[in-house]
Amino acid sequence: MLKLRPVIRYDGFYVCKMMYRRSCLSETSMNHPVHEVVSYKYLKFTPEGQCISIYTNSTPKKFLPKIKHQIQLFLEKKQNQAEGNP
Repeated sequence: MLKLRPVIRYDGFYVCKMMYRRSCLSETSMNHPVHEVVSYKYLKFTPEGQCISIYTNSTPKKFLPKIKHQIQLFLEKKQNQAEGNP
């Protein structure tokens, strides 16, 4: 059933980890250092059809506790504005 009709969850975040390697030049040595760059994209879907997308280099362990409360306040404020309450 889930394969036929996928369901989007509204009670959390979707996290996409993106990683790539970038070679750099060094003027003082013969070797070429390689930097591994890691970034994360967070998606939060709402039942009203909105999607909040955040792109950062913070790991989920550090980032999610900080942002959960702020997003909840943002969504409540948007809901109050839609209902006509200040």
